[in-house]
Amino acid sequence: WKFSEYEFKGVPLRIAIGPRDLENGTVELARRDTLEKETVSTSDLSNKIANLLEKIQETLLLKAQTYRDDNTHHAKDWNHFKELISKDAGFVYAHWDGT
Repeated sequence: WKFSEYEFKGVPLRIAIGPRDLENGTVELARRDTLEKETVSTSDLSNKIANLLEKIQETLLLKAQTYRDDNTHHAKDWNHFKELISKDAGFVYAHWDGT
């Protein structure tokens, strides 16, 4: 069994249940976005998973927005636009005059 197969597929949360976990009434939750692992009781598992998935969504959204903002450039004119796309990776805001 390879965990990485599902991490490559984008599964955000891994639930690991071993023999000792079954005896203790616990499971291990592993977040893909932060690589944090946490052992939780099975009695509150559904609430914990729902909360973790919401936190993961918030974390991934913030990361994507930060990446977008850090890699967005504003072109002042045509020459500046050409300069930006030739040297900087990312996104460029540019004015379009309608022609």
